[in-house]
Amino acid sequence: MSDQELELLECARYGEDEELLAILADTAAKVNVNYSDEGGNTALHKAAANGHAACVAGLLAAGAVLTGNLNGNTPMHWAAANGHLDVAQMLIDAKFPERGGGGGGGGGGGGGCGIDVLAKNGFGQSALSEAFRSGNTDLVKLLLSHPTSSEERLMDDQSGGAKGATIGRRLTLQGLTLQDMNGRAGECVAIEGAGTATERLVIALDNLEDSGGGESKKRKKVKVKRKNAVWEPEIVVIPEDGEKAGDGDDSAIVHAFSLAPRPKGGGEGGPALRIRELAMDRADSPFASSDADDPSVADSTGLSIW
Repeated sequence: MSDQELELLECARYGEDEELLAILADTAAKVNVNYSDEGGNTALHKAAANGHAACVAGLLAAGAVLTGNLNGNTPMHWAAANGHLDVAQMLIDAKFPERGGGGGGGGGGGGGCGIDVLAKNGFGQSALSEAFRSGNTDLVKLLLSHPTSSEERLMDDQSGGAKGATIGRRLTLQGLTLQDMNGRAGECVAIEGAGTATERLVIALDNLEDSGGGESKKRKKVKVKRKNAVWEPEIVVIPEDGEKAGDGDDSAIVHAFSLAPRPKGGGEGGPALRIRELAMDRADSPFASSDADDPSVADSTGLSIW
């Protein structure tokens, strides 16, 4: 770590492109353009998040690579989340090569990953889903047109494919060399190097009873590959039909259908299909610029299924 590398992060964050370019041009300083802070955030993360296109251009020209931070967010995730169409286009045009390595705190490295608009961060969100949340329809169209957003992958993603690991989800370990670890249950608490060849899930294992019949207060953590995790089905409390979702959006109406019967003694059922009513214009033609483009779909209703 050097003062120049810290300054590089600050310039990228606040859009000070002239100062950023001067730091990168200082050959004597030997600044690592991919230096990351303790959260695994690089200068490219910060410039992309805040829409500083000139800084993004300078960083890309200096060899910045696409990496995930400690929560699995890439610069594309942050550009999409904040609706920065121009930055997203620049990241796509950079044509990052696929190679091993990944994000992480400390000095940063030369490893990186290619653009994948469906790659999920540690909270289960992809750049595409973040773009939808941003409300920038041009950005959504751009990411939907990317080669990694194929119809097959989109369908797999919507059906909860094997790559949908999220922080906070429970699992059981399998296929490990240490046999006594197989069958242990725990919770995914972090994802290191998300979307890269060195990706590892950080699992906080459930405590085993000690010899005294009590439990250890500190949970043991292990790092495993995604293939070693068997995810438990997500159980949800089924609201009454038409009950509000209670997720902060008072206008959201959720209909939930249990896919397994409730226990006779009461309690929760099995996995559920939930359908949220969305207040959206032109659901059948969401990218039409006005009702005049397609008057037949005006005042339509959309549904989100998950």
